[in-house]
Amino acid sequence: MVRELLDKRSGSTANRSPMHLAEVALEGLNFGFRPYDATLKNMRRSISKLLSKEGCSEHMRIQQAEVSQLMYDLLKRPEAYYTHVEHSSLSAIFAVVFGIRCPRLESSPIPQLTGLQDDLDEFLSPGHHPPLDLLPILKHVPERWAEWTSISRDLKNRHRELYYDLFEACERRIQTDAQNGCFAEQLLLEQDKYGLTRDMVA
Repeated sequence: MVRELLDKRSGSTANRSPMHLAEVALEGLNFGFRPYDATLKNMRRSISKLLSKEGCSEHMRIQQAEVSQLMYDLLKRPEAYYTHVEHSSLSAIFAVVFGIRCPRLESSPIPQLTGLQDDLDEFLSPGHHPPLDLLPILKHVPERWAEWTSISRDLKNRHRELYYDLFEACERRIQTDAQNGCFAEQLLLEQDKYGLTRDMVA
């Protein structure tokens, strides 16, 4: 039933209500807030291989390595259960997507990502910003009286810095023929195929 609604009938169920601050902070290129249009379709096509059954099977080796590390950490320090699980999950994601492993929870870029995500979640939560989508005139309030404008710009800059740095590392590996087969490298090599700009990739 879920697949029927979200996949087969995506044309009528996949759209999102507009959210001005999310569009500013995330430049209108986030899957969770992007309206259902040709750009979103191209972005979805570009990640379909990563999320497919076959794609998940290709990453089994990374997941097994991270789970082995998780089991070791749990045996050594069982009281830090939550921290171990968080580290294992994030390290596996960075390894699969960007080809880098994070040996500890404090290893870059985990703190940058979690800090950005926490601030973004708080900023976009209901009650933490004015109803700009209900009262569009508020979008024209000068910045000195509209703190949300500077906050959204700061989030946008942090978002760009984090992901551009990650993708630039992948580009350097491609240029030196030192690819490790991560998803970001494949995406960079095939971005023209999916009609993606550099901003859309990042």
